[in-house]
Amino acid sequence: MTQKELIGKLANKLQWDESNSSDFLETISNILNEQLSENNIISIDNFGTFSTQKYQEYILVDSETGERYLMPPEVVVLFEPYTGDVFEPVDHSFNISFEADDSLKGKINSAFQNFEPTLINEGVEFPGIQVVSSQQPKTEIAIPIEPIADAEPTPPVETKVVGDKENLSKPVLQTDIDLRQKSRSRKSSRVLIPVLGGVAIVMATLFFFNGVASRKGVNSGKRRNN
Repeated sequence: MTQKELIGKLANKLQWDESNSSDFLETISNILNEQLSENNIISIDNFGTFSTQKYQEYILVDSETGERYLMPPEVVVLFEPYTGDVFEPVDHSFNISFEADDSLKGKINSAFQNFEPTLINEGVEFPGIQVVSSQQPKTEIAIPIEPIADAEPTPPVETKVVGDKENLSKPVLQTDIDLRQKSRSRKSSRVLIPVLGGVAIVMATLFFFNGVASRKGVNSGKRRNN
């Protein structure tokens, strides 16, 4: 679904013109962006919960050269879909997923924007920091994570699978993406719905609008009966 198609559906549901629907959608996206940037939990009835989680810094070891890199912390956005009213077995081959765009990632990681992966000199040690190899295709490695303060409930610790690394001369971008995201990738079809400002909330918005439209219909019926 494109942004234009979404706006058309919202306009049809709420009986608004497309200009007002576009402005309303942008406002909702901006509010959610702000809340996630402040590390707040966003719970949407009958849809799911958005939250943020901090991944601690770790040491990445290049499996071919032996070079070690200190990787900076990162805050990521997590999404847990609502399944409370599902009475049939959930088909895990089809999932509603969330993926933040670069603008949102930049906002929630603004505290670490000046930190970059750093080559560690020989003999320098950092006790207590997790060490990860860049090439362990069948080994699951737990990256320590630190929950955002006052965030409840705390999402479960995720296990990171370290994949192959093609370009060892540039360990920063390729490996960082693999370590943060590869464990969440599945061999299944996913619905990735990017919307204004980097927040994938299309389905949540439609749930909300359906509720608004339904309440309007009920109230109109009551007035006609009276």
